[in-house]
Amino acid sequence: YGIRLAGDDVVLDGFDISGFRGSIHFGRTTSTQRNLQILRTTITGGIDGIRSIVTSGTGPHVVAGLLVYKVSIFNTMIGFNCGEGPCNDVRLEQITVRGSNLHEGNSGSDAIAFEHGANLAVVDADLSNQEGDGLDTKADGVLALNVNAHDLDRNGIKMWRGGDIINSLVVNTGADTAISFANGGNYRILNTTVANHSVGNPSYS
Repeated sequence: YGIRLAGDDVVLDGFDISGFRGSIHFGRTTSTQRNLQILRTTITGGIDGIRSIVTSGTGPHVVAGLLVYKVSIFNTMIGFNCGEGPCNDVRLEQITVRGSNLHEGNSGSDAIAFEHGANLAVVDADLSNQEGDGLDTKADGVLALNVNAHDLDRNGIKMWRGGDIINSLVVNTGADTAISFANGGNYRILNTTVANHSVGNPSYS
């Protein structure tokens, strides 16, 4: 990994990171990491741009209080990944993820993925060129605000446990649906445009 962040109240600001399999790794296995900020940073290449530490998913929260602000991630397989989690109280704002889409059918190659967590806001995000989804969240209490999910092999935005999609744009996507609500929950879509989904194939917007 390029940088490993495990402490509380850590601010990482203004880095340019490239050439690592995993560029930024955060979280702890024995206790919850708190109040982490990743700011004004550019990541290029590798498997994961920003990823949580690998856990069983049944221990303490990996992180509680994470701000990712003005971060750009280019040519990675997965942009931001809270894998096993849980990751709580997370805000991703002004984030760009443009993947290295090889069109090989890797459905797990998402721009932003949350497997477990709660209280997540993705604000002012541009997500594109992934083999998987733009935004894939298995979290409670999700807000996608001003999200531009475009040029993706699979779903533009996929929510599993409820959430709100507001003032967003989902364009040039594939797979079964442009916007997918996978399980039961409370979902709302407001002031959002969906266009050019899976053109020529039978599927749902």
